[in-house]
Amino acid sequence: LGTIAAPLRLPPAVAAQAEHAVNQRRKDDGASDEWPPMTISVMFRNIPNRYTPEEFVYEMALHGFEGTFDFIYLPIDFATKRGKGYGFVNFL
Repeated sequence: LGTIAAPLRLPPAVAAQAEHAVNQRRKDDGASDEWPPMTISVMFRNIPNRYTPEEFVYEMALHGFEGTFDFIYLPIDFATKRGKGYGFVNFL
């Protein structure tokens, strides 16, 4: 993947909420069709538009969030084949 210039960081309050949600989800052994009460979706802004979705996932894993999310959406402009500078992550 090469070097990634600027690491993406969650604000401390969001990171704490995400960690709490992950811990709560791990405690819950029952299956349910409903969203867990502490599910958090976060919008990331100012993502370098050269990032691919794979690089974004790599950055998330690099900063300790591997296994804490189940969905990432990083929209791509099909005309330029580049990112649009924002994305969404659904934390468990």
